[in-house]
Amino acid sequence: MTVKTKCIRDPADMVHDGLRVMIAKYWPKGVNWSYVDMRCMALAPSDGLVKQWLGHKRLCKKNNDIELLNVGWNDFKKRLMQEYNSNQPQFSHIIEMLRRINTHSNVTLLCNEKDGDPYCHRYMVKELIEF
Repeated sequence: MTVKTKCIRDPADMVHDGLRVMIAKYWPKGVNWSYVDMRCMALAPSDGLVKQWLGHKRLCKKNNDIELLNVGWNDFKKRLMQEYNSNQPQFSHIIEMLRRINTHSNVTLLCNEKDGDPYCHRYMVKELIEF
């Protein structure tokens, strides 16, 4: 089966999405809870890490510095993995559960970032489930 990623604001595809899992910490305004099957805030980055990343991202886009943006993204991924490792039992349990579900159903990871933005933690989680 497939692990997919989507922005929470994108239309739900109840046939192909399978289990829809929200992995962001904060629920966006105006989004109906009925479009999500499960919420895993343990897979969301910490507030401090998100704040640091978004500040870095704004600065790089303002200066049109893609190379520095990629350096910052790699640092974000490293720090997020440290956060996951510090919460190892809960994190491992959730990833293993999603892997098992994915053996017989699609899993769609949902976050607030727009689809097509490669700088979102949902792609990291997708890789960990598929590993």
